[in-house]
Amino acid sequence: MKMKFKHRADNYFWVTALLIFIAGLLQFMLTDEKMMLINIHDNYYVVNKFHFALFCTQLYFLLGAIYWLLYKSKGNINPKLTKLHAKATTGIVLIYLIGLPIANYFDSGIFSKGYANMLLVLVVAIFILAQPLLLANIIIGLVKGRLNEK
Repeated sequence: MKMKFKHRADNYFWVTALLIFIAGLLQFMLTDEKMMLINIHDNYYVVNKFHFALFCTQLYFLLGAIYWLLYKSKGNINPKLTKLHAKATTGIVLIYLIGLPIANYFDSGIFSKGYANMLLVLVVAIFILAQPLLLANIIIGLVKGRLNEK
């Protein structure tokens, strides 16, 4: 029996959520450093890395569920906005997973610049800026659905 992967936004979000969970679990089990420090201006936030990975996993599963509900309810979502939102939101996870070891390598030197912290802040900022695309897509789908009813 051959299984075929459907190229839909909900599947990409669910696969990304599993990737985040597995990466967070492996990092938690294999490294000694269990906490991450986030420096924003003069405030330091100490967060457990595995708890952060669990939060991101739940967030991506929620986004996948939203798209799944939109597909099941036959919502008139815009395919271009869907692709843009899915690529931006899932792509930053890959950028973070690839860029984190590189940033940690440069931070391990004597002149630590905080590249890992800057990468995390950049990824979170891109994630937050990409979410209005989902909201706009839902609103456009509702408006198009109402116009098609008339």
